[in-house]
Amino acid sequence: MKKLFQPFHLVTLSPWPLLLSMNLLILMFSVVNWFNNFNYYMMLFSIILMMLCLFQWWR
Repeated sequence: MKKLFQPFHLVTLSPWPLLLSMNLLILMFSVVNWFNNFNYYMMLFSIILMMLCLFQWWR
């Protein structure tokens, strides 16, 4: 029988850091649009998505 001992901690791959970073990019673009007197709906949508991603990542 093989021993599966690793001297290092190997973590599993997770999609949440990538999704959260893309969401933060969208959030920054929407904040810039909001500062230039455009609507704020995209910013609210991005904040909601960010909260959902964080909730799923930390559960």
